[in-house]
Amino acid sequence: MKYGFVLLFIIGWGISACTNRQNDNSNNIASQINATETTINVESLATASQTNEISDLSTPSSILNSTLSDFPLQLGNSWIYSHTAYFGEEIATYLITDTVKDARTNGNYYIAEMGRDWKQVSGTLASDDVYGLGVNQYWYIVDGLQVYVQLNQLDLSTVESSWLEYIFPLDNSIGSWYPSGEQRSSEYVGFSGHRRIYSLVDMKVPAGEFRKCPYILTFYNNGRNEDWFCPGIGLVARKFDHQGTKYGYHTNLVEYSINE
Repeated sequence: MKYGFVLLFIIGWGISACTNRQNDNSNNIASQINATETTINVESLATASQTNEISDLSTPSSILNSTLSDFPLQLGNSWIYSHTAYFGEEIATYLITDTVKDARTNGNYYIAEMGRDWKQVSGTLASDDVYGLGVNQYWYIVDGLQVYVQLNQLDLSTVESSWLEYIFPLDNSIGSWYPSGEQRSSEYVGFSGHRRIYSLVDMKVPAGEFRKCPYILTFYNNGRNEDWFCPGIGLVARKFDHQGTKYGYHTNLVEYSINE
């Protein structure tokens, strides 16, 4: 078993995008968040190679093993994130723990049941205004090289129309895709909602230093969501800053436990 242990940094996990409060006096909040940014060194996707090279994808089991090597969803694995959300002049930091509570196969699917716990460690922003805290159970469904997400309840009959979080291997060979099942089914071709891998980066977050992590952008009309995913670990950082309104979130991985 390997562990990453770190000090708590003030970085965030999510904030509700359905509210409209604005405040122009939030420069102090921005300075607090910017003071604890991750360290990122960018490499070109054209010249950099993935940490976990795929040598054999000839059988369903080898494809699954490759995906789970990049995204370790085995039973008992856990990730702890420091999540700072800001809204106008209000700001709060939470610790969010995601744990694989159950893992099993069903036909061609590998299903990881996730449990989420959280606690507030500082700030005044109410938990009701922080996106993600109302979700205490969700599922990752691995179908070959594709990883879907379902909230609230598991329904294997709707997997193909569910949120498509990742397509492996995470490099520029896959182009872009729409995570939203509704957008995929309608053959939507607009800008908003599409996701793509832009580069490989070296990441330094509170949990440690990681090399050649895909930098993933998802574009929306009100801003862009930035993800940093490190093979063999999982999501290590996430960021969203709303364009035109003073709210957003920054998230960093602060501790993890991966069973080998």
